[in-house]
Amino acid sequence: MSRKIGKINNTLDPNRIETTRYRNGQLNSKIHYMDGRKHGVETVWWDSGLKQWEIMWKEGKEVGVGTSWYESGAKYWVETRREGGQQGIQTAWYESGKKSREMMWSKDKEHGAKTSWYESGAKQIEIRYTHGGESARMAWDEEGDVIAANFPTLPRSQQQTQTLNQKNQGKITSKTE
Repeated sequence: MSRKIGKINNTLDPNRIETTRYRNGQLNSKIHYMDGRKHGVETVWWDSGLKQWEIMWKEGKEVGVGTSWYESGAKYWVETRREGGQQGIQTAWYESGKKSREMMWSKDKEHGAKTSWYESGAKQIEIRYTHGGESARMAWDEEGDVIAANFPTLPRSQQQTQTLNQKNQGKITSKTE
């Protein structure tokens, strides 16, 4: 991979566009700088010429929507950044186009639900977060049967009661502590 960097008098130009290329000449990356910090769009391409990922920068911090793609060109994930941290929904897909994961962020911490699905579309796991701390977790097998549950924010006696009630109803076959 070759690298082209803007230079003035043998020093890096603080306001430059930095590019790298694959050996075949195909553009690999392009990053804009202002006052020596990333500012503007940063794009990375696969050696095939298709985009691999893209994010916007403002004064050295990631902002806006970031997107990544599989080498096939199918979308891999999308996330929102504010002031360098994650904010809002982050979504990922299998290469087939089916959703694989969705999670909420607030002030760069997981907050709300994080859900993963099997490629078949069946729910695989759901984790609830409150300001970065896990507050509940459930997991399912591909047939939709609950295989694990954990409610760490409940008092220990209620956690055990909840788990026992679900086991007695045949809803849980194993539990992860």
